[in-house]
Amino acid sequence: MARGPRVVAVTGGKGGVGKSTFALNLALAWAQDDRRVVLVDADLGLGTIEVMVDRTPERHLGDWLAGEAGLDEVSLPLTRGAELLASGSGQFALASLSGEEVAEALARIRDWAR
Repeated sequence: MARGPRVVAVTGGKGGVGKSTFALNLALAWAQDDRRVVLVDADLGLGTIEVMVDRTPERHLGDWLAGEAGLDEVSLPLTRGAELLASGSGQFALASLSGEEVAEALARIRDWAR
């Protein structure tokens, strides 16, 4: 039986406790273990992982959701085996997506990551 990608969510109710730091370090550790890792910064509108890795993506998830870019164009390589789908810091239109729209987007990302 073929297995799809495993999804791990790092969540919390309070800001500033290290969720992004933990998620980034977990992704990098898994990549060192020869796994393909796609880190999705789903803090829609206030994404910070691209800032943490000192990278400015040319495209972000907002471009993909608007149909202006494919996921391959949005993907930002971090290290061998790890890539980032950045939400784009300051992209507040992403924060207004409905729960259904977010679920659909995550399903499409999961299909792409296979």
